[in-house]
Amino acid sequence: MELQQKLRINYSECEKDINDAIIAFADISSSLYDEPGKFIIDPTSNGPQFDFDIPGKKSTGKTKMQIFCFDMMLMKIWATETNRPRILVHDSIIFDGVDERQIAKALLVGAKMAELHGFQYIVTMNSDDMPDMSAYPDFNLDNYRVDLDITDTETGGLFGFRF
Repeated sequence: MELQQKLRINYSECEKDINDAIIAFADISSSLYDEPGKFIIDPTSNGPQFDFDIPGKKSTGKTKMQIFCFDMMLMKIWATETNRPRILVHDSIIFDGVDERQIAKALLVGAKMAELHGFQYIVTMNSDDMPDMSAYPDFNLDNYRVDLDITDTETGGLFGFRF
């Protein structure tokens, strides 16, 4: 049996899992944008090829939000697995070039998904980059924020270490 045929058989055996991933990606992306994004998985002779598309103008921000949606999709799919990561960490670079409204929505989605699927969601972000969350009066960012005070003095540092 040739490799291409084996990959197609394996693809069809995993069809339910693939469809679950595609639907989860669409659901998560639709919570950030008006139209759901697409997660496309094609079997190729070199293995599966992944492609993403969030409708609208191609921009760095939307590309970063595709990564956000993919990561959240994985956490949702893994929720039922026994040996899975129970933590997702995003550095603030994930939001570089992203509209403030989408950042606010992403933080809200991240918090809801973490609670719903039993994982810890950590975002490292400077306080001056925090979005305006007033559109979500039921979401209190202070319930999730951990303030770090890093100083450049002889007694300062981070977690007792000087860099």
